[in-house]
Amino acid sequence: MKSYGVDKSSLVLAYRANILSVVKHAAPAWYPYVTENNKLQLESIQMLALKIIYPEMDHYYYYY
Repeated sequence: MKSYGVDKSSLVLAYRANILSVVKHAAPAWYPYVTENNKLQLESIQMLALKIIYPEMDHYYYYY
């Protein structure tokens, strides 16, 4: 989508609607059972989306 000139706000909306909603589906039920590796995998999805949508950002902080 980005290569077709879609603006950043639309990319964020598409990410939240199509990817994040799937990743977070039923999170209160399954999240207590995830491993540290699973948490890192979930975080990598967030970091990749951020790098694609906002390549000018040079850092990303997250807290558990």
